[in-house]
Amino acid sequence: MAGRIRISVLLLGTLIAGLAMAQAASKDAEAAAKSFAPPDGKVNIYVSRDTSSFGKLIQFKVLVDDKELGSIAQGTFFLIVVDPGKHSVKVVSTTNTAKAELDTVAGKNYFFEVKAVSGFPAAQASMSRVIIDAMGRLMVTQSTLAQTVVQ
Repeated sequence: MAGRIRISVLLLGTLIAGLAMAQAASKDAEAAAKSFAPPDGKVNIYVSRDTSSFGKLIQFKVLVDDKELGSIAQGTFFLIVVDPGKHSVKVVSTTNTAKAELDTVAGKNYFFEVKAVSGFPAAQASMSRVIIDAMGRLMVTQSTLAQTVVQ
């Protein structure tokens, strides 16, 4: 019985932590992000959260090169503009961290999809790189730009 109460309290805490809504960016910033045009000599990295119903109340922290962008909610995306070269992307939940490393080239867009997957005691973060440019663009155009913590 005590074990069930502890798990219930942990799940409730996880749910409450995930309920804080991600801030939406301005419509102008979103339109610019959806132009998919990196500034000269730069790289666009997009991190988008899917819109499936599983885990929709839970948000995950997103970090690029160990700088926190903020929490990503269902149906939102982050764009970070970086210099070409090696970069890391992390998505952190209360129970796990999904990480990817990539070597980028100036003038290119890179896309990552974040999903909530079944885990114990709470949903876990899953992240995959979207290789097909058209799929990445579609994923982003169907989402709303989230306001980043860092500029």
